[in-house]
Amino acid sequence: WRRSCGRPAEVETPGCGLRWKGRRSMELEAPLEGMLEEKLRAGDFQAARPIIEEIELRDADAPSTDPRIPIVYAKQLFLYLILNDMHNARHLWRRIDDSCKTDGSELVKVHAVASLLWQRSDIPGAFNLLRGEWSETLKPLATALRDGLQKRQLSLFEKAYTSVTLSTATAALGFTSDADTAAACTAQGWHVDEAGVIRVTKRPAAVKELQGFEQLEMLSHHVTLLERQSVTKIGPPAPATPNPFSSANANPPSSSSSSSSSSAAVASLPSAN
Repeated sequence: WRRSCGRPAEVETPGCGLRWKGRRSMELEAPLEGMLEEKLRAGDFQAARPIIEEIELRDADAPSTDPRIPIVYAKQLFLYLILNDMHNARHLWRRIDDSCKTDGSELVKVHAVASLLWQRSDIPGAFNLLRGEWSETLKPLATALRDGLQKRQLSLFEKAYTSVTLSTATAALGFTSDADTAAACTAQGWHVDEAGVIRVTKRPAAVKELQGFEQLEMLSHHVTLLERQSVTKIGPPAPATPNPFSSANANPPSSSSSSSSSSAAVASLPSAN
């Protein structure tokens, strides 16, 4: 749909090198790639997002054999992951032509990171991929995603734990050593004792009301983080409590008591005389 209907209307302005675009004011016809690189170097990923989406629309009819196309898609996928926009990351992967998804390419490598983050099945594995070898074009984006992911994991730790072992935190936060983890946790104001246990200090935070997909996503993150460390112990079944109203537990009256009750009832009858 975006490829066929999403392109904004453009009107040339003669003599001034400007063009009018539907949702924007006038902008120079400078190469979009130059504008994108400027925003990426500045770390302004929100501003880089509409630019790279415009590049996708512009190159919608370009042949998939163009070597620029997989790199553009890899950057766009990285941007969505940095902005924690997993839904658009999934839809982008579905739009990409299969010929661009060659084994061993960096685009497939970025998708592997996205899959681990989406399923939250192996967060340490995602950190390992991000620490791997990347081209000079994508290496800054991999570093930015790793740093942002560590911040999000620290935020989840603060909400989900009161204490956690240093080794567990090192794996979940993507650090290469316990010393780096201890330094990051100390910077958060948490205490790391000599036994290697991190005491998480809860800080009051502004309450943000989440709705819809954001609320479901946050709940799933908390549950996934907790269930990896929880152990459910199932003890022996409790003995069955006898039912006082069961017929099996009812004591039938003895014959002696029945006869005495009958005699008493007969004696209480008035005399015929």
